[in-house]
Amino acid sequence: MLCCLWMVQAEAQKKLVIRQQEQPTAFYPETGKACVELISPLQDLNVKSTFGEACTCEQNVDKMWVYRFVFDLTDEAKRTLYISAPGFVREELKLSLSSKQKLFFTVFPPEDKFKFEPGLLIEYLYSGTAPVGARLAFGKRFGVYVGYKTSMKSEEGVAIEDVTAFYDVSGAADKGYVRESYTAGVRIGILKWFYMYLGGGYGKYARLWENPVPVEGAPKFMSDSQKGPEAELGLSFRLGNFALSGGTNALIGDKFMCDWQFGLGYYINFKKRR
Repeated sequence: MLCCLWMVQAEAQKKLVIRQQEQPTAFYPETGKACVELISPLQDLNVKSTFGEACTCEQNVDKMWVYRFVFDLTDEAKRTLYISAPGFVREELKLSLSSKQKLFFTVFPPEDKFKFEPGLLIEYLYSGTAPVGARLAFGKRFGVYVGYKTSMKSEEGVAIEDVTAFYDVSGAADKGYVRESYTAGVRIGILKWFYMYLGGGYGKYARLWENPVPVEGAPKFMSDSQKGPEAELGLSFRLGNFALSGGTNALIGDKFMCDWQFGLGYYINFKKRR
């Protein structure tokens, strides 16, 4: 019950985002007057001025609502606009105006950080155990991703832990890792340029060796072999359309295996910001 009340209160306390724009209004005021336009997607925007001047409201070609004030500056050049809408707290916009001045502002609801918006991040992944990998992330501030990485090596021979006969493997040569990982999860924007990703999946891991003397009839064998679920956690930094990421990828099998991974990606924005 208390949680619901808190959520309702938080919803009612959302703040409108008011920004001044360089684009001037197309309306030209007379000498001794000033024009202020507010453009918003909200039709029920309530705007009042210090001295009660009324504004006109009309819809433009972009289906946005334009609220226009024409102030007479004969007695007073300063105005305060009180701007509110259902579900938002009232904002104050203080203005110091001059004759024939034209000001243009946009008024938008705050951006929903968890709203899914179209966008695609294509990322190359590298880790010490699996140098070939890729991640595809869908969405902007909030989205989902899928990832895959591999060592490009396949399982060969037997797992040395399962061999009961004695073999001298002291001279075995290290042939790298057998590593494969499939992951998926969510990607959350903490800031416009700073993201966190969290997910899980399934993978396998083993060390690959080549022995001068065949083990169980095979020249190669594996050690520390395991398969099981994976957990993934990391951070990503966006620089324009490019992204840098770093994180950890852990396989939870018979033993706990953890490796670091790094990524370099390119972001494609399918929907331009207004």
